[in-house]
Amino acid sequence: AVVSTQSTGESTVVSETVLSETFNTGGEVTKIWICPACQLPDDGSPMVGCDTCDEWYHWPCVGLTGDPGENVDWFCPPCIKKRKKTAIKGKKPGKRKRKT
Repeated sequence: AVVSTQSTGESTVVSETVLSETFNTGGEVTKIWICPACQLPDDGSPMVGCDTCDEWYHWPCVGLTGDPGENVDWFCPPCIKKRKKTAIKGKKPGKRKRKT
């Protein structure tokens, strides 16, 4: 998982996400990421991105108290539920059969 800690400057890697708002303020385009758990914008506090859906969450909103690490896959609660449902059905996550 890639962690955004803009307030400390440790990492500034941010990728495109679904829940964001774009504002045009006098010629400058500013994108603000919205945490799906609390519906509040990125306030500079540490955030973590889901490795499946690329949604970004504030650490406290998903129970994190520390950095999960850059080489560790991290999944948000909705994606964990989807993965569990898929595992119960005996299917591999992310693979869909095509209708013919």
